[in-house]
Amino acid sequence: MKLYKDLPLVNVDYNENETTATLDFIDKKQGNLLEMVIHTEAYDQSSEKFQPDKEVAARAEEIAQKYFSTSFAELGDAVGSEHDVYDYGSFAKVYPVDIVAKFDAAMVGKTITGKISKVEDTGTALEVRFDYEDNTYRTNYRYSKWLESQKKALPIAGKKPKALERFQNATGVDFKDAKSLVGKEALFKVRQAGKNTWSELVAVK
Repeated sequence: MKLYKDLPLVNVDYNENETTATLDFIDKKQGNLLEMVIHTEAYDQSSEKFQPDKEVAARAEEIAQKYFSTSFAELGDAVGSEHDVYDYGSFAKVYPVDIVAKFDAAMVGKTITGKISKVEDTGTALEVRFDYEDNTYRTNYRYSKWLESQKKALPIAGKKPKALERFQNATGVDFKDAKSLVGKEALFKVRQAGKNTWSELVAVK
């Protein structure tokens, strides 16, 4: 991620249905544009199309009001205003985004050393975040299931104790003492399930 300070908003375009806004910020030093996209609809993987979503629309309106002092429909009124822009390579935002990287297929089967940066119970999984080569990755001990109809993961009754056990077996630490792991190095094995890669915590050094 790279932060650009005080970039002017120079253009706002909407798609045909006016459900997506593309905001262009200019970096005069580099002579290029950074694009921020705001959607009012959610992408549905089963239909491979954007579908109306009240929560996404409300979030888009909140962003417009909070960062541009206008409504989503009137974002063009904010042209000329200056903003700090966070560049994440493939996209940009006017606020920081919690990004977790994924290993590419070439890393599958390798064991790497990462430094643990965060351990938390998210309400659906015990999550261990670690830093490796300037990126943050994670390994999860899930006790939940993703429901497409709800568009969120929900905890499964009775599954958390098993997740806690798996966490302790992998780290050698009871989860109530999980903060003691932060800053320590650990070995992680990169694995693959279908098209998705994931990492398994092998041992804490």
